[in-house]
Amino acid sequence: MRVPALERVAAHHRVGPSLDHLLATSPAAPELAPLRAATRRPALVQGARRLTVQLDLRTVAQALDGLPWAVLKGPAAAATLHGGAPREFHDLDVLVAPAAFGEALRALEARGARAMDPDWAGIRAAGAGEIAVDLPRGTFLDLHWHLVNRPGRRSRFRLDVPELLSRARPAQLLGTTAPVLDPVDQLHHLALHACLSGAWRLLWLYDLRLGAAATGADGWAALVERCGRAGTGLAVAMALGRARDVLGADVPAPALRALAGRSPWTALGAAATALRPPHALTEARRNGALVYASTAGGTAASARELLGALHRRAAGAAGAGASGGAAGGADGTAGAAAAQAAGAAVQRMGAEREHYLAEVAAGRTR
Repeated sequence: MRVPALERVAAHHRVGPSLDHLLATSPAAPELAPLRAATRRPALVQGARRLTVQLDLRTVAQALDGLPWAVLKGPAAAATLHGGAPREFHDLDVLVAPAAFGEALRALEARGARAMDPDWAGIRAAGAGEIAVDLPRGTFLDLHWHLVNRPGRRSRFRLDVPELLSRARPAQLLGTTAPVLDPVDQLHHLALHACLSGAWRLLWLYDLRLGAAATGADGWAALVERCGRAGTGLAVAMALGRARDVLGADVPAPALRALAGRSPWTALGAAATALRPPHALTEARRNGALVYASTAGGTAASARELLGALHRRAAGAAGAGASGGAAGGADGTAGAAAAQAAGAAVQRMGAEREHYLAEVAAGRTR
């Protein structure tokens, strides 16, 4: 592969630091050295980014001390799966028990963090399972109270967040001791997240390859059992199957069959992989993601989700050419009235925020 092409693939799939490490440590490193022109820069950028995340993670750990929480994905996967080798990550993802979500947000704000989206009415109406938080040194934090953000997708499954957090274990992440999901729950979450995100990014599949390699017979049995209770078996099987087909992940065939329940939906995923293999993609368009992202608890439910997604896509394409109405301008008179209206809006936002946090704590969010 030529350097420009490798550079595009590495950037699109966020595997630059991982590839750079593999090239540098390969027995054929001298022969492969020219390829590092495509991977060295993202590796250096990740090294600099790591320093900021390291400081902000320390703040998060101090703020959430005593609460039920765990770090997800990026730094957690880097520490527990990649064995100290570089892994690209841009932000922090933290899961907090719903009952402690409001307390966690307030504790973070007391240490200089800031909720980024002031539209609490929109967040509440959307039933969002996470909010965006700007940490003191500039790291972007996704603060989750659920593993699935959108209520439409969330309703497909039966995930028990307090149960997941009850099994969390401490780990050393970027020099800070912080809780992470136990190995089986981590593989469960990484596979579910990959599937619902479309399973097209090689970094997600590489995480799954490493996670599968670290899973023994007891771990696979526990994964099948936990996915069965959560209704996530088919989605997890789809992602693990793609990791096996694309990167040779060591996923036992009996485990895949037990997870998928012999659903023919997995054949559709295999066809999408054969037609549009992820490693051949350098852009997000036409990547077969819709099949994976539509996966639900079973074949019929997944088919309904896919048809609905195709319908929404077609409707969006048809509406894209419609012209918008003309925007009217304000004449800027009545400054006092504008200030009063702004104050009332701030009060409403504060009330919506408290309603949202209370609904999350009480389990009333969709």
